[in-house]
Amino acid sequence: SSGINAEYGQNRNPEQLLNVVSTDESSYLVLTHSIDVSYNHPDYVSVALFAEYVGQLEGLLWKQIRGQGFAYSYDLYNSPATGSLVFYLGRATNVSKGYLAAKETIDNIVRENELEETQIETAKGALASSIIQKYETPSGSAITNIVNIHRDLPLKHDTHTLAKISQIGESELLEACKKHFQPIFGGNANLVVCCPTNKKEEIVNDLSGLGLNVKIVDDVEKYFQFLNNDGNDTKME
Repeated sequence: SSGINAEYGQNRNPEQLLNVVSTDESSYLVLTHSIDVSYNHPDYVSVALFAEYVGQLEGLLWKQIRGQGFAYSYDLYNSPATGSLVFYLGRATNVSKGYLAAKETIDNIVRENELEETQIETAKGALASSIIQKYETPSGSAITNIVNIHRDLPLKHDTHTLAKISQIGESELLEACKKHFQPIFGGNANLVVCCPTNKKEEIVNDLSGLGLNVKIVDDVEKYFQFLNNDGNDTKME
C-alpha cells in the first residue's frame, strides 16, 4: 500500500525484502532511497525533469524495461511528501532483469556524461504540460492553489517552476542524475519485492548477485510494525 511505501521510504536502516504472493503470477518491485528534495529545494525542477527524461514513452527506461519485456509498467520519481526517490516495477515477468536494466541505464548516463537534446526538449514539454493542465478549469486552479497553500508554497510556485523548466540544460540534468538518481541503485536503498512462489528463489539469487541482501518475510506490513516497535522486546511471529 502507499502507506507502507511511505513508511518504508523513511526507514532509518535500509532493508531489502521479498514477500511471496501466491494469488498473482506477476512480480512487483518498489525501491526507495531517502533524498531531501522538497518542492522548495533548488534541485526540485532538475530532479523532476530528469525523471521525465529517463522515464518518458519510448525513452531510455521504456526501451530497456518495457521494450525487452521485463515489466509491463515502471516508474521513477521524486516523492517530496515522503522524502524519497522511488523506482517501481509492476506486472514484471523478470523483476531482477528489470532492476538491472534500470541500474545500467542510470550508470551509462553517468559514464557517458551526455543526453539526447531532442529527448530533453520532449521531456520539458511533457513536464510543463502536466503543470499547465492543472489550471485548465476554474475548479482545477482552485484545487491546485489550495494544495500549494497546504504545502506552504507561494501561489506563483508553478509559474516559477515553468520558467525554470525552460532554463535547465544538459549539465543540470546530468548533475541531478549523478547526485540523486545513481545512489538509489547503489545497494543501500530500501527494497520490497512481491512475487509468486515459483519465482522466490530465482529472484533472491539474482538480486543477491547484484549486491542486494534480500530477506524473505511472510507479512510485509507486520514486519514494518515490528520495526517501528522501538524499545519493545516483542518478537515477530
